[in-house]
Amino acid sequence: MPNFLRLLDGRLACFLRYRTSHLDTWTAMIICRDETQLGAVDDGTALWTDPVRISPPAPGRHVLLNNRVLRLRHGARAGRILLPLASPWPWDEEDRRGSDIRAWVLYSDDDGVTWQPSDTMLAGPERGLMEPYLMESPEGRVRMWMRTQMSCQYETTSDDGGTTWSPAGPGPVVSPESPVAVARHEASGQLMMVWNHNRRGAHTADRTPVCVAFSNDEGGSWSNEHRLDPSVDDTGDGRSFSYPGAHFIGDQGIVTYYENSDRQISLVVRRFELATS
Repeated sequence: MPNFLRLLDGRLACFLRYRTSHLDTWTAMIICRDETQLGAVDDGTALWTDPVRISPPAPGRHVLLNNRVLRLRHGARAGRILLPLASPWPWDEEDRRGSDIRAWVLYSDDDGVTWQPSDTMLAGPERGLMEPYLMESPEGRVRMWMRTQMSCQYETTSDDGGTTWSPAGPGPVVSPESPVAVARHEASGQLMMVWNHNRRGAHTADRTPVCVAFSNDEGGSWSNEHRLDPSVDDTGDGRSFSYPGAHFIGDQGIVTYYENSDRQISLVVRRFELATS
């Protein structure tokens, strides 16, 4: 699940997950050697540099999802790169259903040359806090949403650029055990969230329907909810939809997610125009 970021020197960086063993899943940074060849048929070895480990050394299972990297734009830590991760705790434990999974952040103040873990490791109830997502406010506060087994997304905030975090607690977003994606519409400042509006079922169940909603108060509340596929009900007809990505190009919203049925797993891409009047 890749994360792409333009470095300050113009190079294209990709952050992704590597797995060496059950107790060594690590976060790597690679750099594109020739962007003109992106999309060409290639095994990737010539196009990208060798992976550089940026998460702590083994043991540890540090999970980074897609569409997560954030470069801060405001405040004293402007320019800092944040990568939100989740890991079974302690780090020498495997990821089991009963694991204590904790959310934390890797950050870099020198454009990816060196990396530090956040001072705070966020703990939660039952299996813990998983698959975090970040968004920065214009005032420089960073909000994190986390998948839980509590029928809602847990939330926390940081006022020092991700070094420390407030205690995590339940937020207003009703959700099964699945992640969210959040994007900002630059012209209006609105946030858009993509997620499964449903309550907790069995592990990874009830990942349906896929909804979008909007916030005018930096994620404090959400309204104007829509189902991206009105034909899909709360049962999904045996299908599940999850791991969204969200982005705006001008007024056009772009959302991606997977559709998992008994027959196959498909990538879904949806585009829509944001009403600005």
